Amino acid sequence: MIKKRLIFKLLYKNGKFILSRNFNHQLIGDVNWLINNYKFNKVSKYIDELIILDVSSNRNQKKFIDDYLKLYKVIFIPVTIGGGIDNYEKAKIFFENGADKISINSAFYQNSDFINDIAKTYGKQSVVFSMDYQIENSKIVSYLSNGKQKFQGSIYEIFNKNINNFGEILITDISRDGTGKGINFKIAENMKKFPKKPIVVSGGIGNYKHILEVFKNDGNFNAVATGNLLNFVGDGFKKTRKELLNSGINIPN
Repeated sequence: MIKKRLIFKLLYKNGKFILSRNFNHQLIGDVNWLINNYKFNKVSKYIDELIILDVSSNRNQKKFIDDYLKLYKVIFIPVTIGGGIDNYEKAKIFFENGADKISINSAFYQNSDFINDIAKTYGKQSVVFSMDYQIENSKIVSYLSNGKQKFQGSIYEIFNKNINNFGEILITDISRDGTGKGINFKIAENMKKFPKKPIVVSGGIGNYKHILEVFKNDGNFNAVATGNLLNFVGDGFKKTRKELLNSGINIPN
């Protein structure tokens, strides 16, 4: 049986890490702050993977890489990197600089040719389809460009067109993002319309009970990603992992 995963999601913007609420951003601190104040080397012992997404208005790939490589020195878990990946060369640079997987959002909707090349070179398991969405009139409505642009076409068509080009899907609920109110499980019914792929669910996680609820749901959720620094500060992830194991969740021990 495939084990469930606990993932920490970091958002990076213009040289700083941020908190997000409904995709509105609050600056927290730079990479040195994260390492020194958040004790990231200790926190990383209790998570299975790390996602780092660059949501900068003007992206500087070299600066972004320099900063996240500082994190690499203190952690020993798989890392997914994303943000503005719209061609093969950008993806290649991230893979050459430590990324185990890359997360792609807008390019899936606009131009999938280079994504096919990435999947052929690095394997589809190394590509994550990142979908930012809201439930509107009981349907999934997806958004591009960090939630700024509503996608007018069929998300099911996009999903099926690219089914062989990615290994898993990261879904983020814009309406629950950063609220700590828990997951909107209407998404589970909608996801049954998609061909089965591992699903990482994000948006609304505020405590371990929310994570436990996700893993006990029948919506094919394989992992939970939270970016809530404040709710999981200190030994939050350690306690969460212990509670999940005590509740019988099939998560790495």
